[in-house]
Amino acid sequence: MLTDLISRWPLIQQIRTGADGTGPECFSERTKNLRPRHDGATATPSICPYCGVGCGQVVYHKNGKLISIEGDPKSP
Repeated sequence: MLTDLISRWPLIQQIRTGADGTGPECFSERTKNLRPRHDGATATPSICPYCGVGCGQVVYHKNGKLISIEGDPKSP
């Protein structure tokens, strides 16, 4: 009985048909052509200077310009 009730929920019906917003139908022409900012940039490991902990960073640069700074996933 409970499974019959749950299966009638609109969200469950969408998920079963694959219309959950994660497929190609959720992309517009503009978003299909987007690329990450650091695409083609050089990644250089660094250390955050703001406190004494020394968290690892990855600094992305391209053509002498800073593109992005992210936390280093390999840093403890």
